[in-house]
Amino acid sequence: ITESLEFTYDEMMDLRFRLMINTDYYEKQGNLWADRRNDPDFVKALLEDALEIKVVGILRPREDSVSTSMTGGIGYRNELMAYLLEKVNDSEIVKAQLANPAVDVFTGMPFTGSEIVFPEKVTLDMVPEQYRGFIKTQAQLDLMLQDPATRQMMAKMYTPPTSDATYEENMLKLGVNSIDDPSAIYIYPKDFEAKEEISRIITEYNASVEEKDAIRYTDYVGLMMSSVTTIINAITYILIAFVAISLIVSSIMIGIITYISVLERTKEIGILRAIGASKKDISRVFNAETLIVGFTAGVIGIGITLALVALVNVIIYALTDIHNLAALPMQGAVILVLISMFLTFVAGLIPSRIAAKKDPVEALRSE
Repeated sequence: ITESLEFTYDEMMDLRFRLMINTDYYEKQGNLWADRRNDPDFVKALLEDALEIKVVGILRPREDSVSTSMTGGIGYRNELMAYLLEKVNDSEIVKAQLANPAVDVFTGMPFTGSEIVFPEKVTLDMVPEQYRGFIKTQAQLDLMLQDPATRQMMAKMYTPPTSDATYEENMLKLGVNSIDDPSAIYIYPKDFEAKEEISRIITEYNASVEEKDAIRYTDYVGLMMSSVTTIINAITYILIAFVAISLIVSSIMIGIITYISVLERTKEIGILRAIGASKKDISRVFNAETLIVGFTAGVIGIGITLALVALVNVIIYALTDIHNLAALPMQGAVILVLISMFLTFVAGLIPSRIAAKKDPVEALRSE
């Protein structure tokens, strides 16, 4: 169970800490280095001489901030990081590992895959099992190794135990690093335009270098926006499906209304045909009416939408202080009116054809 502690600002600023670095916990014992972090007396003695550090400030977002990249972690000043790197790189254990990169400083064994050097002094325990029955004493072994051919054969068969760790793992364990070779760099663009420009520059750079020299980066804002975009697209597709259904139903209703108008105006159609109107003229009359209906409906719909947009913006501003979030572009409004006219025109094509095909004599007889 983790104990929860609370501090006031003044109490936090008065706190003092002792800084221990990775290499402080290792002590040289003979030719090897031992980890003493589990020895309380050893650690206590180190803490007495360790560097004292303190909290120098607390960062928090402004009250009027819309968003922030702060995650609540602990940050360190550049001077402290430079001090840590210098202390680690100048420690005895790191210098010992750098001086002999083929051998593990903790175990004295060579790293797996490193070049094996046959030792000058060979002992009986280094002789392979199959030959130990023939070699009884160290003196006998030394005499045999005076022969260059025998020594060369022994060198080929020499397979010493190797360390389970690697050179890179040891350097990471000790905290060895360089201020010129950071593991990561965080870039905080001031706006979306700057973010896109940074992404473009990195992409152009990666295209001009080999794969091993390419910059690998994670666009956290891009990932979040991608998730939001996916959700918005899903909602948009659902709304489009509902709108498409409503448009189909509306088009059918317009076609029915136009057909009813044809039935009610049968005698009018007969009179128009009697005074010389052609079938195309009759069809054009009804097509023109459906276009007028579509135009009027589109204009009314745009007017209602603009009124609702103004109301929605007022509500959103009151809740989030964001101005003019909802908007209807003029180009979009014109396109919507044209779509309305097109749909009504298509819906009225069949009734207008029916009207054009009516027999003038039968139409004049209708009441």
